[in-house]
Formats: sequence, structure tokens, C-alpha cells
Amino acid sequence: MKESQVRIECESLASFLERYGSRITETGMPLLEAGTRSVGSLVQFEIILKEDYPLIRGVGQVVRTSDRSGVGGSEIEIKFLHLDKRGKAFIKKVMAHR
Repeated sequence: MKESQVRIECESLASFLERYGSRITETGMPLLEAGTRSVGSLVQFEIILKEDYPLIRGVGQVVRTSDRSGVGGSEIEIKFLHLDKRGKAFIKKVMAHR
């Protein structure tokens, strides 16, 4: 199965935490404005800060989709299949500071 690619740029660390901080877990997270994907499809994703600093890179499988028309487009929920070392460490820090 071919992976589609998603790159999400956040204005700042604070904006990332506002959008995703309470919804990210060690096993997965939502990807807002990621376009339309089918449940079960694989997504190679990268979340970066505006200055091109990578926060999380990995591969996930879509487990849920929702249409957020009028609120910023579509949203997909992914289950992590692979995360880079930096991403794993970052997620642990986010979860520890909730």
C-alpha cells in the first residue's frame, strides 16, 4: 500500500500545543487540514514549525476521518506505526506537561 504524504506547518510551538497538545498520545494523534484520506490508508507525515524545524516525523495509519466544514477542513486521526526519535521524545514531553 502506497503512503500519501502530509506536511503540516505550525506557526510556533505554542500554536502546535494549542491545536494538538491535549489530543496527542503515545499511540496517535489527529492531523488537522490533512486532506481527504481513507480509513486504513498509510500516511507519511511531518509536523514542522514555521522556521522549518521538524517536531514529529513518521508513518501512521488512518483510523478515523471527519469533515470539519466551516471549521478548517477535514481531520484525520492516525495511529502511529513509526516515529523518529525526536518525535517520540517530543510527544513524551508534551504528555508529561499536561
